Amino acid sequence: MNHTETHVLALGLLEDDNIHCQTLQEACISQSPQQLRNLFAILLTQICPSNPTELWQEFCHEMSGDYAHQTDVTEEAAKNMALINLEDIIASVVGTSLENHSLPVPTRQADERKDKEYSRETNYSCEDQERIADANVQKLTPEQLVIYNDFTQKIQNGQSGVCFLEAPGGCGKTFFIETILASQRAKGSIAIATASTELMATLLPGGRTVHSTFKVPHNIINSETPCCSIKKEETTTVAGARTEKKTFFGKFHKAGEKLKDIMATLPSSSKVTR
Repeated sequence: MNHTETHVLALGLLEDDNIHCQTLQEACISQSPQQLRNLFAILLTQICPSNPTELWQEFCHEMSGDYAHQTDVTEEAAKNMALINLEDIIASVVGTSLENHSLPVPTRQADERKDKEYSRETNYSCEDQERIADANVQKLTPEQLVIYNDFTQKIQNGQSGVCFLEAPGGCGKTFFIETILASQRAKGSIAIATASTELMATLLPGGRTVHSTFKVPHNIINSETPCCSIKKEETTTVAGARTEKKTFFGKFHKAGEKLKDIMATLPSSSKVTR
């Protein structure tokens, strides 16, 4: 908790974590460690407690109890395993890490990081995805079908490029992207779906924020080093896909603003005109 949050909390302008502490205390009476971790993940992602570190330190023994009872597992190892599971739960919900929630970052093996990211993007049933794609294609409008065929043909030919979809709300942009995602996942390809915000990411199957997926700065314009902050030792899904010789054709990014609105916020020197 920083100085500003401490001051605001002292003034009574910010709710403290007493209610969250009571919630976890009551849950400890009847819930298993796995259920406690699920509950804590909900608190972290939906409620945003003011001091999650203190909550973890107070209830870490209860949340890691199932791991602590395993043979030859130390207390610290049990806590680390609980943190790994907690981070996996949060990543599956909002695509963030424990570091984003001011909690200790668990120690993972390099292969484990790769397997987690790789498994996430390949954990789809090709048969189910094919059924979804076939059903959705039948519902596309003639204009959407032309774009769909052109898009899939470019992917099949191995062509790279950037595609912008712009239309008023309710015209089927998200439905169209879902169809593209399903059509490629049905082939066993990796399609990474990203969005500008967590809310929009939930609208896409397997969607995550572009910031958490590619470590993109939240404010690129005012950032002194506007680049993806992926550490050298980290293994990304893209690298994992290429290592396994898996077909990787690109990513989908869903922006919440129209292109012209985004361009209006950029400095004139960085604008691109047609």
